[in-house]
Formats: sequence, C-alpha cells, structure tokens
Amino acid sequence: MNVAEEHLQYYEQQKQKNNSPDYYKSGDGKFEAIDFIDAFELNFNLGNVIKYIARASKKTGKDYINDLIKAHWYITREMSHYCKKEGINCE
Repeated sequence: MNVAEEHLQYYEQQKQKNNSPDYYKSGDGKFEAIDFIDAFELNFNLGNVIKYIARASKKTGKDYINDLIKAHWYITREMSHYCKKEGINCE
C-alpha cells in the first residue's frame, strides 16, 4: 500500500468514526458532499456552494434559508474572484 492509499484508508476510518451528521450525507447515506467536491476537484468557494445546497435539502424553516444564503454568498464570491482573475467586468 502506498502513502496515498494509506491516507485514503485513514480518511475513511476517521469519517466512519466521527459519524457525520445526517445533513452531510446523501439520501441513501452512501456519500457526503465532500465526496462530490473531491471528485470534481472543486475549489473552496465552489465546494462550499455544493456543501450548503446539499445541507439545505435536509433542513427546514430558517435553517433551510440560511444555508441557501450561504451558498449564494460563496457563488457570488467565486464569480467576483473569477472576474478579477480573468480581467472581466462582471458588474
């Protein structure tokens, strides 16, 4: 087993040991938002958009709205960073 495989095995053990809250898991409990984020190699901002949208689907009332507001904040932040990086006027 190489170092990367050992790290993945350790990660899986920690994930099982920490018992993530249900709002981090898919409906069938097979994966978490972080698995999707890692698979698509998303940056911090886009990863948080996915995380908060996935979490929102498990919540109700103000908690639902708050997670959508957070997702909106991160996508707006990502758009701003992208526009600056690419020299695009996005206003």
